[in-house]
Amino acid sequence: MKKRILTFILASALLLSFASCSKENTEETDKPTESISEETEKNEESVSVNGILLSGKTPYRIVFAEGNKSYANKILDKLIALDSVNSQKIGFYKTVLDTAAVDDGSPEILIGLTNREASAKAKAELPTYLDYSITVSENKITIFANTEERLEKAVDQFISLIKKEQDSFVIYSGESSIINSHGKYLFDALKISEDDIKDYSIILPAEPTNFDKSFALALQAWVAESIGFEPNLSSDSQAETEKEILIGATSRTLDSSTASEISSVENDNFYFKQSGKKLILSAKTDSGYKKLFNALKSQFAKNGGVLPQNTALAQAVSLDGAKAIFIGNSYIYYGNCVIYGNETQSDIGYFHQICKANGDDVTVYDYTFGGKDAKWIYDNHLINTTEEFRNSIDYVFISESIRNTSDVVERVNLVGDLFPNAKEKIFLNHASSAQGNEAQVVSGLEALVAEGYLIANWGSLVYDVWRGALKVPNAACSYDKNSFIVNKEDTHHQNLLSGYITSQMAYCVVSGASALGQDYSFCGDSGINLRFGFEKFKQDFYNPNSTNFDKIFNSPADMQGLQALMDQYIAKYN
Repeated sequence: MKKRILTFILASALLLSFASCSKENTEETDKPTESISEETEKNEESVSVNGILLSGKTPYRIVFAEGNKSYANKILDKLIALDSVNSQKIGFYKTVLDTAAVDDGSPEILIGLTNREASAKAKAELPTYLDYSITVSENKITIFANTEERLEKAVDQFISLIKKEQDSFVIYSGESSIINSHGKYLFDALKISEDDIKDYSIILPAEPTNFDKSFALALQAWVAESIGFEPNLSSDSQAETEKEILIGATSRTLDSSTASEISSVENDNFYFKQSGKKLILSAKTDSGYKKLFNALKSQFAKNGGVLPQNTALAQAVSLDGAKAIFIGNSYIYYGNCVIYGNETQSDIGYFHQICKANGDDVTVYDYTFGGKDAKWIYDNHLINTTEEFRNSIDYVFISESIRNTSDVVERVNLVGDLFPNAKEKIFLNHASSAQGNEAQVVSGLEALVAEGYLIANWGSLVYDVWRGALKVPNAACSYDKNSFIVNKEDTHHQNLLSGYITSQMAYCVVSGASALGQDYSFCGDSGINLRFGFEKFKQDFYNPNSTNFDKIFNSPADMQGLQALMDQYIAKYN
């Protein structure tokens, strides 16, 4: 039977499914190798002008950059699956290469920024930083993106284009370079005073510390992911330019007082200064740089992408080495502020992860019990703890289950008084309480403030958003109760988004840090804990297609808007 070649028109598929744009390329169609049969050569005429024929007689090796092995395996697994349904094996194989490997002219599938010229070219030709491309060039198929998330999408798209023909032919066919556009970035521009950050270079010392390098790379990536442009990163051994972001103790000419101030930074503090067209950033520790990074991102966010002249960055209180205890019920653990199942034990839920993202190693104790109030927890658990344990606690977070707040101060004080050495005691007000009787909640919170408590009123924030009394700034998503609260039989407990808001507000209340610019990438990381998985949570706690909390997490504009609201609601009571 005459062999058929399946052709796949990428442009049409991308217009329909990916809203992408393609780049024209004048490269010639790949020539068939000597190993392709005569019959195959004849049928190659059916392939669109820039297509590549993948057959069992032309082995392609899969070359990937360090760190991209999982994506290479995804493609390999797909090809093996195609092999398994054919009597004639396709004949693909995988080769792991390092930067010293030589390109011997073999047909290759390149994944990420490999040591091949085609990968460097693909990177240079991306219109913006978070776009990705699939390119056919001679005997190379190049799949490139700047971030792991976008590279995974590129690999998934490439896999979707691999098709099996009945006589064991696989075809990738289409235009020579397909670019998937990321779309709108978080900021239209980033500016340092009145100057576009695109005009700046990030400068490291000739011999930077590991902390200097990590911070510089994180700053470079954040700028790129925020505006689509990757600033240049270089050493102070390069010629000096007018506009520079100086990291650490560079050799650039600085006045003696500035040099002295940089060298005198201690512990987890940081140094920040604007000097003419120079932005000077430094810290001695990873924790210090993380605090600097979050403070810097917060200032850009507060001012619409501008770092104003004469900005002052406040040093957040370090929680490193502290011990915190969360006392309450399911209104805390449902959203993973602490993880249900670890009662009376140390915990790695969202609050712990936020502390970690800020460079603070905090021991978190989970004393949360479903359906129980503070008095029950006091009688059955807290009173049985040792005095040594209670005296070691630095931060006490308390949530109450009742809606009627007439005796909330008495109940909360009963618990709080067990921790005489606590630096701060914080009341977490949940959404069910806010929804049930807001007037009494407000009076109860004001009474607790008078008693010296800090307030993380996450419940009123999410309640005000879902009932339409509060708008999320620059939101791309719509909001209703299901955005924050579960709905499968249970209609009052928080989901992972409101759990993150609980945790972020709790951290910001005690540290003094702004919520704006804070990292929340861990929220969907099931590698930390299976309960962090978005899809699993939706299956367990939502009716099908009834929530968009995962889409909100994936919208930088919405998350920045929610973080801005957190700052506002913290300021109301603290």
